[in-house]
Amino acid sequence: MMCAPAMSRAQERVALSGHVEERTSGERLVNATLHGAGGGAIAITNAYGFFSAMLPAGEHCLVARHAGFSPDTLRVSLKRDTSVCFRLVSSTFLREVTVRPARPSVTLPATGRHVVSMEQTRAMPALLGEVDILKALQQLPGVNGGTEGSSAFSVRGSGPGETLVLLDGMPVYNANHAFGYLSAFNGEALKGATLYKGDAPARHGGRLSSVLDATMKEGNARRLSGSATLGPLAGAIALEGPIKKGKASFILSGRRAWLDVLLRAGQALSGSNLEMLYRFHDLNGKVNWKIDGRHHLFLSFYNGRDRFGARWNSAGLPGRYAYSWGNASVAGRWTWIIAPRLFHNATLYYSRFDYENESRQRRAGSNEDDATRFYSNLDDATLKSDFDLVAGEHRRTRFGLSLSRRRVAPEMTRQSVGGVSNAWRDAGSGPSREAAIYVEREQQLGERWRVNAGARATLFAAGGARYTFLEPRLSLSCSLSPRASVKAAFAMMHQPLHLLSNSSLDWKTDMWASSGDAIKPARARHYIVGFYREGGDSGIDLSVEVYRSRLERVVRYDEGVLYLKHKDDSWQEHARVGEGWASGMEIMLNKPAGQLNGWIAYTLSRAERRFPDVAGGERFPFEYDRRHKLNAVAQYVLSRRTAGRFRRVLAANFTLASGNRVTIGEEAYPAAPLPGGEASWTYAWWGSREYIPRPNNARLPLYHHLDVAFHLQNRQERGSSWSFGAYNVYARKNPGFYYRKMEGETFRYKQVSILPFVPFLSWHYKF
Repeated sequence: MMCAPAMSRAQERVALSGHVEERTSGERLVNATLHGAGGGAIAITNAYGFFSAMLPAGEHCLVARHAGFSPDTLRVSLKRDTSVCFRLVSSTFLREVTVRPARPSVTLPATGRHVVSMEQTRAMPALLGEVDILKALQQLPGVNGGTEGSSAFSVRGSGPGETLVLLDGMPVYNANHAFGYLSAFNGEALKGATLYKGDAPARHGGRLSSVLDATMKEGNARRLSGSATLGPLAGAIALEGPIKKGKASFILSGRRAWLDVLLRAGQALSGSNLEMLYRFHDLNGKVNWKIDGRHHLFLSFYNGRDRFGARWNSAGLPGRYAYSWGNASVAGRWTWIIAPRLFHNATLYYSRFDYENESRQRRAGSNEDDATRFYSNLDDATLKSDFDLVAGEHRRTRFGLSLSRRRVAPEMTRQSVGGVSNAWRDAGSGPSREAAIYVEREQQLGERWRVNAGARATLFAAGGARYTFLEPRLSLSCSLSPRASVKAAFAMMHQPLHLLSNSSLDWKTDMWASSGDAIKPARARHYIVGFYREGGDSGIDLSVEVYRSRLERVVRYDEGVLYLKHKDDSWQEHARVGEGWASGMEIMLNKPAGQLNGWIAYTLSRAERRFPDVAGGERFPFEYDRRHKLNAVAQYVLSRRTAGRFRRVLAANFTLASGNRVTIGEEAYPAAPLPGGEASWTYAWWGSREYIPRPNNARLPLYHHLDVAFHLQNRQERGSSWSFGAYNVYARKNPGFYYRKMEGETFRYKQVSILPFVPFLSWHYKF
């Protein structure tokens, strides 16, 4: 349908509001864009698929677009405030239609914002066939991964704990499975995600660096349907459908790894008395009820857990080791369209993260076990109220408040040795309270300028400590032409929770702790400048961003402290407080549509930290400092005009980056691991001590790999789809980790490459 310019009555404005949803399922679409006859974006849907805009009264031809869907066009006659609904058809079921995903307008003041859809993610080559949105994010500029194949990610030189990860508004405090090699997000349950790098909106707070806001599907409101996926590592199943057709729906999705089944079978065949176990699972669910055109209720929950263990029997003395960690979250939300211009969302959630590490060994000549158990947890209960007001044409205001109560227990220990039991906990354990209010104002200033100004004020209390902080946020956009703009942003962010990491035992352990009397909340200032240009006829968008971040009161946990502290110590007595710097430039060429689509991104960056009592108070590279990073992502639709059963897609990802930073001792001596000693000496669990003059003093070799995949995507609403491919096609031996080995009188470091070449075959079935 062709659109003609609107015939309107001069100066009279009315409100147009409504939703954008998928035609076949009724699923509301997040980040869909509404365009007028001139082609410019006039509104973007929020996390609930709702939009609102002020338009001149009169006749309008409007188009709604979303990545992976055909556009929907409506002609509306605006005489008074009007509500409409756009229904889009997924491009999976289209034959000869070219779908051009909508681009965020270059005039919007947001910088460093990336929207990732599950359609994009599913087309990318996946490690062991597991669709992983966190892996997809690592292909973006400024987003770095951890070790080889890991889903842990760092944004612009930050630590993983400095990114707020949300799932349907609920914080996820550990977003990884399989020791970081897979994410905790099941692709069958996700709708998509938005990443904010540095320039986070004022409505988000509590982290220093960035925000990842992921949303779950709502469930098919038209008919009962589902899907199942089988891969080399895990299997997943999802079921969704109406509770009351057109009014209420549900989705339930589960995933489980079956490594434990394979390990048990292998150990049974080998006859070994050492039994190794590992498995993980996650469960997602959501129920939504459209009470009427203005009120909508949601209930979401998530549960995920990893379990690793070993059992043995040595000389008739049984023993076992168990290590587990997981998240559990539940949220209730109520959305209310108070008026066509005013949208309200109230959320109440509870989220919990915990880990447990336990070992037992039978005593010789006794029926008793010597046992040690270490565990940690974090509980978070929060009530939020958010308002979104479209005050007029080109004027939008968001405001709200939140109240939180958290309880942290960074480290709790129970020991039983020779029949004598002891128990103690970190003295920093206890509750904290937080209250925050925010306001954001987005407004057009003249014909060329657009501004988003906001602030967030927070009161935080833990123990006897009280902290208040104000976080101003400002983003500016200046249009150079209808397709080009320059933007600048400033953001101040605070983080009262600290992620403490320690590798003093064989597994890296993460635990959350709260600021208190001795350690204040961390603070960061972000400065960003960028140039953006839409591609026009070429279809290739260009973005260039330069950023600099200044961090204060960041925390570094002493090496070798975990499990060796004295009874009733506080983590604050074993932490160093310092400062950090991050800077860089990001260049991205993006072709979002067409038979061949994808992007090329290059990042030049530096990240450093400094602590008074570490490395003589001098700056040293941060663990996630990666100087250069190049990503190329391509997807090619083969024979898109062929009316066959399958849509055939060839995909490839290539990554080239500077090696990770690691800490390697200059000297090492055989010794027993003992508590105490100077700060410059680190104790290793394998019974040696080494001298480390400064952390992260070595860079691993150049990191690169090529991944490919071929997808047969079923065009029908039911049936099978197949994916074939390989991770690290040319078997590059990227270092996973190093270990130290004694050769004669000298210690040598040996490299271990974990993922040299990993083929995969996965099957997906829709019913």
